[in-house]
Amino acid sequence: MEGLKHLLVLIGVIIAICVVGTIDYNEEVMSHMSNGTYEVMMERLGDVSTGELVDAYMSDSEYWDSLGKMR
Repeated sequence: MEGLKHLLVLIGVIIAICVVGTIDYNEEVMSHMSNGTYEVMMERLGDVSTGELVDAYMSDSEYWDSLGKMR
């Protein structure tokens, strides 16, 4: 039973590290995105989470940046 507790704690720590890493990554991408790009993305994508916004941006950053420059 003690081994199971240790395993669950280890799994919890790994999950926490992954969550924190994802949050840091999203914040890093958002901090380098121009205001124009952010505004265009919010208009086009609607009500999306930060993670979804970052995923869309990273899938085609040149496209989104070009739209943002038109602002």
